[in-house]
Amino acid sequence: MISVPGWKLPSVKLRFSPDIPSRMGSHAFTALRQHGPYDSSALDLRDGSLLFVFPGSEQPLARRLADALLNGVGSYPGFAKMFRVDVPTGHALKSLKVDTNLQDIASAGRAYRETIATWSTTSADQEPAVAIVLVPRTERFEIETPYYEAKAAFASLAIPTQMVSAELMRDDAQFQWSVANIALAIFAKLGGIPWAVEAPRDDDLIIGIGRADVGRHGGRERHFGYAVTFVSNGIYRQTWSFTPTADEALYKQRLQEAIEGALRADLDQPPARLIVHLAKQAGKQEIEAAQHAMNAARLEVPVAFLRLDDSSLHDIADTDTATFAPPKGLVAKLGARRALLQAEELGALGPPNGPLLVAMDRRSTVSEKDFDALTAQVFRLAHANWRGFNAQSKPATLVYREQLASLVGHLQDVETWNPDLLRSELRTRPWFL
Repeated sequence: MISVPGWKLPSVKLRFSPDIPSRMGSHAFTALRQHGPYDSSALDLRDGSLLFVFPGSEQPLARRLADALLNGVGSYPGFAKMFRVDVPTGHALKSLKVDTNLQDIASAGRAYRETIATWSTTSADQEPAVAIVLVPRTERFEIETPYYEAKAAFASLAIPTQMVSAELMRDDAQFQWSVANIALAIFAKLGGIPWAVEAPRDDDLIIGIGRADVGRHGGRERHFGYAVTFVSNGIYRQTWSFTPTADEALYKQRLQEAIEGALRADLDQPPARLIVHLAKQAGKQEIEAAQHAMNAARLEVPVAFLRLDDSSLHDIADTDTATFAPPKGLVAKLGARRALLQAEELGALGPPNGPLLVAMDRRSTVSEKDFDALTAQVFRLAHANWRGFNAQSKPATLVYREQLASLVGHLQDVETWNPDLLRSELRTRPWFL
């Protein structure tokens, strides 16, 4: 055990209005109920905007889900009250029944795929803004399932989906606890901004880039690259990604194109700095791809390459507490460009996950004097995770990449999945949450 300099970062404040500073809070659910969302202007929910998809045998569960989401349950007040938007109800809600009894998962998956395909070519209704799909709970590694078949089928129509398991619906206690998180994910996938984080500056463009092995084809690994963009206050902008490839040179070329697309995307203002968050497996190829993309996009601003590693072998102990658990927001400085950040706190279920290693690459052109402020920015981004109100406190650049890589990796084996959709209009919504 060694002693290093350290300090505790101030608690992060969440903002629920771009214009009214007093609309702020530290607890997302409570403050959102009080103030409403940061921005709901992208939502225009008309008749047919919400499509509920379910097996015919589970229609009572689907009705219960719709009622809970729209009218509320427990402390969740309902979608319209929570997010301050008009929501169509009654006959304005659309439904799609799938003729399957779910006894055989593979055949049920095919039934979902065929039903959605038929609906897409024959329905005269307005295209929904989101599909809320009731599916059986299955293992992530199982590909021929209603979950992946529906996800791929609706993605081919550029329609985001929110999956809800029938098993969750049947567990009253768990469902009442989960319905607010389901509504939050739907709101984000519709283009809403639930909250932002209070930040001392708002002119950084933050890109999480990296690669993930998504399977093997002919005995060779396939590499999937992505660039997930945020601004300084934690607001998600878009995701750029590409078809997995087994060729390293092609991977680097496509990653560069993805980063360049993110840099050329419309922003409210030109960034003053570019902050690149690299996954733990990132290396020379990712950094060079980012540098070449900046040159191609003619972006001449200081850049910081930050490695965020949540598998660090380091640990932090607070000897002043009985549990030795370090407080949330603790920073242990390991050097001018390296630090450990404790992003999580001790919870009711046990000790927090270990600290996050934050390291700035020497090829960065942002001064190392700014490293401490960049570490604090990473901590703030741990509160920009819209997966749930009590989601894991890990920077959104890491959480979103993990979700994206896992989902796309499995979708590669779904017959109807079209990788070109990774560059469709879905990229401006966090459809993979």
